[in-house]
Amino acid sequence: MNNDTPNFRDAQEAFEAGDFETALIICEGLFDEDETKSPPEILHLAAESLLSLQEPGEAAHLARLALRSAPEQPTLLHCLGVSCFELAQFDAAQRNFEQA
Repeated sequence: MNNDTPNFRDAQEAFEAGDFETALIICEGLFDEDETKSPPEILHLAAESLLSLQEPGEAAHLARLALRSAPEQPTLLHCLGVSCFELAQFDAAQRNFEQA
């Protein structure tokens, strides 16, 4: 990677600045070729970005992938709970919030 290639910290900074589209684009560039093997922290930030962009279905998908690697991570469970709530999957949302 050269110095001009965005990294995870750049994605975090974009997210913190409210630039969710840029954060998502950077995260997607950092995904492993096999999305299921991407680091959970990258999947989580991408999922949070998607939630902020009103894309709860895709956010839930990425949160579930991240939870495969980090099943007890409260912030991931919360992200999935919010995604489920936004999708009107209230029972699933409650389960995830309780686990978080």
